[in-house]
Amino acid sequence: PEKFLLDLTQTGEVMALSAMTIVPLTKPWFLGLIQCRGNLVGVVDLAGFMGKPIAAPDKSDRLVIFASSLSLHCALRVSRVLGLTDMAGMRRQPDQSDAPDWASMHYQDSEGTRWTGLDLASLAQAPAFLDISLSIKTT
Repeated sequence: PEKFLLDLTQTGEVMALSAMTIVPLTKPWFLGLIQCRGNLVGVVDLAGFMGKPIAAPDKSDRLVIFASSLSLHCALRVSRVLGLTDMAGMRRQPDQSDAPDWASMHYQDSEGTRWTGLDLASLAQAPAFLDISLSIKTT
C-alpha cells in the first residue's frame, strides 16, 4: 500500500469511518456524506480517486477531514493512519513530472520506504476531485 504524508495544517481531524448517506449519480470513489460537528462532509475514497480498486469498508479505515481553512467540507477515506512522522530522517526524491501537483512530492525514509506528500490544498482545487457527478449518456 502507498504511504502518504499530510501537512497537519491542512487536516482538521481524523475520525473512524461512520455511517454515510449515499448520494446517487456520483462517481464510485465519492462514497457519500457524513455529518461532522454540524457540517455535511463529502467522503472520497482516496484509492478509488487515484484509479485503484475501492476496498470494502474495514474497522481500521479512517476519515481524514480537510482543515476548515481549505473551505471544502471533505474527508478522505484511508485504510489507516500511522500518526506523526519525523521528516528529519527523510530524503526528498525528485518530483515526478507525470504525477498530479497534489501528489508530486516524494520522500524516502531511512528504511527505504517511499512516501508521497499529499497536498490537500491543491487537491481541494483539482477539477477532477471537485467533479463528483457521474456522467450519464442519453440517446
